[in-house]
Amino acid sequence: MEAVLNCNPEDLEDYYGLLGCDELSSTEQILTEYKIRALTCHPDKHLDDPRAVRDFQKLQEAKEVLCNETKRKNYDLWRRSGVTISFHDWQALSDSVKTSMHWAVRNKKEPMLQASKAENPVSTQAEDVHCEQEGAGVHPYGAMPSPRIPTDDEQATGRERRIMVALREGKDPYSILPPKHYPGTKEDPQIVPCTIDKRLVGCICEEDNTAIVWFWVHHGEAQRCPSCGTHYKLEKHELPH
Repeated sequence: MEAVLNCNPEDLEDYYGLLGCDELSSTEQILTEYKIRALTCHPDKHLDDPRAVRDFQKLQEAKEVLCNETKRKNYDLWRRSGVTISFHDWQALSDSVKTSMHWAVRNKKEPMLQASKAENPVSTQAEDVHCEQEGAGVHPYGAMPSPRIPTDDEQATGRERRIMVALREGKDPYSILPPKHYPGTKEDPQIVPCTIDKRLVGCICEEDNTAIVWFWVHHGEAQRCPSCGTHYKLEKHELPH
């Protein structure tokens, strides 16, 4: 802060101005301009001027900075930053702080962060392992299973599953026993499956008939349709599901 408050415009080095160059000038151009000016303002030619030595030293300093790639890069950063501090003071601070026009980054780690890591070495090691695993593409908690759509057998439950099992075993899960293709007789009746002792049966009688004859069939002997005489017999039937 003191260097900023006490800085004078004369302290702000203008190396390009001293050598008559700019940021686009090459190293060869800078050396050429330096040699011309060095011959002109050499202290031996200005013995009566007390400022000749200081001016010549500034000229040499400008040449050394602008002909060194690293120093010239830092000097250009200092010029663009617009800070009111001499290049020498700014360069002295660059060991701890790197400065440009809009940003500053500390070289040293914050003491509080160092103290925190010293107090928690275990967590730091765990974080390092976690980072290494992520960098190697390994999931920190083990391999995750790939997504897969479950099959019907895996997700079916209740009645749906019982029906699937019945179909797999070759049973009729819906108890739809197909009727015979001919009228039932007393010796070979149409079988009517039923879980109780009686069932209401509908007989069409004729293939083209639009009316249905309804009647009760009871467990026991075969019974005839009151209209066409087809025999039906009730049999106990356990549902497969």
